[in-house]
Order: sequence, then structure tokens, then C-alpha cells
Amino acid sequence: MKRNRKLMIRTGLIFGVLMIAGVVKRASSADLPDGWLQDWDKALAQAKTDQKPILAVFSASWCPPCQMMVHDVYPQQSVKDFLKKYTAVYVDVDKNEKVAGEFKIGPIPTYIVASVEGKEEDRFEGARPAKDFVERIGAKAKEKELTDKIEKSPKDAQLYKDLGKLDMVLENTDEAVKNFEKAVELDPQDKVGVADDLFLVKTMPRSQDDLEKSAKLLAEFETKFPKSDLFDQVLFLRGVFAAQLDNLDDALKYLKECVQRFPDSDYAKQATEGVKQLEEAKKHQKGEEKESK
Repeated sequence: MKRNRKLMIRTGLIFGVLMIAGVVKRASSADLPDGWLQDWDKALAQAKTDQKPILAVFSASWCPPCQMMVHDVYPQQSVKDFLKKYTAVYVDVDKNEKVAGEFKIGPIPTYIVASVEGKEEDRFEGARPAKDFVERIGAKAKEKELTDKIEKSPKDAQLYKDLGKLDMVLENTDEAVKNFEKAVELDPQDKVGVADDLFLVKTMPRSQDDLEKSAKLLAEFETKFPKSDLFDQVLFLRGVFAAQLDNLDDALKYLKECVQRFPDSDYAKQATEGVKQLEEAKKHQKGEEKESK
């Protein structure tokens, strides 16, 4: 199975920077935390016994984003604590082609959330930081909760804002725009503070060709929304976009500014790691340039 390369830009996705920079840590399924299974049938049996839903990670030893997740994300305590509610199973697509085929796995890593009977309830793809990973696993359940609340309170702008933010976690950009716009319609004075969220989601590029335009729009954000609480996210995204445009100097500048201005932010933590990896990438590039001369 070959991994299809997709442009997947979302808030908080520092791994896109690291992969483009070409910096990958080696890992294997042997590095999985205690409690993870590596056989689908055993996981299904265990799920029925424990009455815990399944989180199946479809992965491979040759897949750099998969290895990064094994090395950097699954061992984190927040992830281990969250996954106590699940039967976690690592499925190597090369060793389990039948199971991968049954679930029609394409790009990896792919994550399947399944019932105790093994019925698929949700899926998502791609490497991501621990916080985003945990949020994404539980996002479908939260989506239903918010939808139910909106049915009871259809004129609550805050609920539409919350649903829009959840749509971003689910990578449903069009739905996020729709819900943010509904919040603006219900709250024209913007008491819930959704205008900056709407602007930000509209800057998200839909393709590689949109990156430069999106980067320019983000540069206007602080002027347009001086009281926004999204500046850490904006600086982080400017760093991501700069890296994807192969401008490592600008990427480093924005990520460092994110760390300096918002040291306690979750984005600053990701930016700190991004700075380290991008500096390694620059050294690697310089080394290659010397060798080529």
C-alpha cells in the first residue's frame, strides 16, 4: 500500500511542517505503549470482553508519519489516559492486508473508531499532535451533543460558534464556515466573538495553489482583529504556511514569535518542536548544498 500525499492543513498541525522539512524519527510497532494490541481479531474479542469501543490504527513500518505518531504521540500520558476508554489496536497494513482491505484503507495512518462489535463509526487520517489526536477521536460524539442542543435552542449563537470550532477539528471547513456565519447572523454585534474565527477559517487553503494567498490574508489578521485571542494560532499557521512554501526562514521567524509572545499556549509547545526540527532541516539542507558543490 502506498500513502497518497494530500495537502491537509488544519489548525494545530505542526506535523505538516515536519514532514515537509523531511525530518522524521524512526520508530516501530515495538515502541507502542503497554496495552496496545497488534491483531484485529484479538482486539475485537477484547473489546467485547471489556465492553470498550475499538480505536484501530492502520499503519506501516515504512510510513514516516505513522512512525512519528508511534514515537511522539501514542506514548504521551494524555493520550494513554484518554485511550483507557478504548481497545487500542495497531494494524500493520502489510501484515494484515485482508483487514486493511475490508476497511478500504487508503492513505495512512488511518484511524477507525469502531463499536465493540467491530462496526465502523468514524474514521480520520493523518499525523497530528497529541491534543488534536485526542480531540479528533471524541469529536463525533461531541458533534451529536451540540446538534441536539441546537435543536432545542436554535437561536443560540454560542452553540453555532462551538459547532463551527468542532467542524474544524473534524476538518469540515465548509460546515465550519456555515456555522460561523449562522452565529454572525444571530449575533450581529459579535458578542460571542465569532468574526475572527470566520475570517480565519476562510483563509484556510483548499489546495497548494492557495497557500500564498492564504499567507497574505493571515498577515492582515492582527490589524483586523486586534482583540482576538487567536493570535497564537495565527502565528503558528503563518509558520506552517511558510514552511509549505519552502520559506524556512519565515517559518522559523513566525514559530519563534509564537513561542515568545504566547509561551503557555498549546500552539507555542508545537511551535517549539517545529523550531527544533526546522533548524535541523536547515542544517541538513546546508550539508547537502556543500556536498553538491
